[in-house]
Amino acid sequence: MIKNVVFDIGGVLTKFDPNDYLSPFEFEKKKSLQLNNAIFKSPAWRDYIIGKVDKNQFKEIVIRANANLREEIAFVLSDENTKKLLPPLDEGIALLKELKGRGYNIYILSNIVGASLEYFKKSFEDVTQLLSGGIYSCEVGLHKPDEKIFNLLLNRYNLKPQETMFLDDSFKNVEAAKALGINGILCQPLKDVTAFENVKKFIDGMENENLV
Repeated sequence: MIKNVVFDIGGVLTKFDPNDYLSPFEFEKKKSLQLNNAIFKSPAWRDYIIGKVDKNQFKEIVIRANANLREEIAFVLSDENTKKLLPPLDEGIALLKELKGRGYNIYILSNIVGASLEYFKKSFEDVTQLLSGGIYSCEVGLHKPDEKIFNLLLNRYNLKPQETMFLDDSFKNVEAAKALGINGILCQPLKDVTAFENVKKFIDGMENENLV
């Protein structure tokens, strides 16, 4: 029986697509690609995700490595613009609220940088107030798909893997969860418009099985 549902943030509760994030700034295609590589594919991005460096340190590292893009990087990583990294996915938030209303315990397990987490907690209070707990990479120094972060979630909140469902848009993360006995479901609403409907059907099916 599923008692706990664990949500990822980026790609499930919010949109997170570096290319989509950069598109409103109207950089030429070549420069947009350069910025994507410089920022989101930088080795320092992993350190930022696990909280090893803060946002100012990350910005300095990226600018130092890409001096020719100094002004553009500073602009993209400004506090005002980084807020735009997490526009809500209304269907994902609606699903979370529905499952909470149906009696499930709701948790979050996310690879997220400090600045984005700060924004999430302030701007998504309707979500955070429904949570029974959350594990965020930047706060614990671990990141998915490392099994340690999944075990931290299970141990901190005394969750049984077989009673827990995990929704994530990354195949690697879902497979890591399954390896520990967690019911992992690949949920990619940015690629599949039926993603959330399929999750609900899966949950409904499990509920019906329990009634037999």
